[in-house]
Amino acid sequence: MHFNLAENHKDAEAPFPFIATDTSRLSVHDKASQVIAGSWLADTLRGLRSPEGLAQITPGDELKATLRSYQQAGLRWLYLLTRLGLGACLTDDMGLGRTIQVRSLLLVLKPEQMTGERPSLLVAPASLLANWAAEITRFAPGLTMLIAHPSALSAAQLRALDIKQLGAFD
Repeated sequence: MHFNLAENHKDAEAPFPFIATDTSRLSVHDKASQVIAGSWLADTLRGLRSPEGLAQITPGDELKATLRSYQQAGLRWLYLLTRLGLGACLTDDMGLGRTIQVRSLLLVLKPEQMTGERPSLLVAPASLLANWAAEITRFAPGLTMLIAHPSALSAAQLRALDIKQLGAFD
């Protein structure tokens, strides 16, 4: 059995022990099986590893800012994850533009939400809620948001929200 998904790791260092890159320790029976990525998976893995090569997407004129090249690549990566039905946890250093990348993604997704898609959920530390709200208002005023936190809505108001009301938010 040969999985060529961890090309840059030796078996002892592989993050997942079931991914074998050195087939010398496998039995003859195991060597008869091989998993090879088809073109869709290969292209998807390439996009996940190098988002700079993904198709250009733009939030359009609704974004009142200019994305730097690495932020554009981050937007393409986030969009790919969204298309795959995956989420992301962005935890890079301060000042690299997570906020603008997420705002840009929400603007890209907004037209799709008008065709029946659900609104997006953004989870942020309570200490940053005011900053995120101010940034969205300043740089993406076309986005409608709901801050679902006791500092913005009472517990009764939060419980009273229904799916139709939530559909009004991006």
